[in-house]
Amino acid sequence: MKFEMSNKAQNIKIYNLRSDTKEFIGKGDCYIPAHTGLPANCSLTPPPEIPVGMAAVYDADLDDWKIIEDHRGEIVFSTKTGESQLITALGPLPADTVSTGPTELYMKWDGSEWVHDAEAEKAAFQAKAESQRQYLLSVANNTIADWRTELQLEIITDDDKASLIEWMAYIKDLKKMDFSEINDGAGYDAIEWTPTP
Repeated sequence: MKFEMSNKAQNIKIYNLRSDTKEFIGKGDCYIPAHTGLPANCSLTPPPEIPVGMAAVYDADLDDWKIIEDHRGEIVFSTKTGESQLITALGPLPADTVSTGPTELYMKWDGSEWVHDAEAEKAAFQAKAESQRQYLLSVANNTIADWRTELQLEIITDDDKASLIEWMAYIKDLKKMDFSEINDGAGYDAIEWTPTP
């Protein structure tokens, strides 16, 4: 419905719009003084019936309303990462999201539900074991750094040389450890780390 300016004041029914989304937010009577136009963000065209979970959005070019999904405030979960996302805009839910999230750390979406992801759990605990090995190797290498220099300079004492040999054996044992059978937290906790010299 088009508004026609008049040389007389008018009382008309308007349908108010939210300024950013142009969605219907309420109706009211409006006094329009002579020789003035409509207030901003309103329409004379009434919106259609708005179903629950939807919003009526006004298209000024068409002077018509569109019914659009409204999921704002809902939390959805990515089927690729399991991460949550708060919906803040009108429109359909983002692709590859579902309304239920994973219930444990190592899960994946199988197309209809979240299921345990044994491969991800295995990879995570094997990576944790490798990280611990690298930390222990770093500590060991820092411990023997001076002894290696002394050995090259041929100024190492017999006691330090014996310690260097023990630490080198420890480093070799750490490097030989096989983590391929670690599948979960229990497997990680069962690792028998080589004792430090």
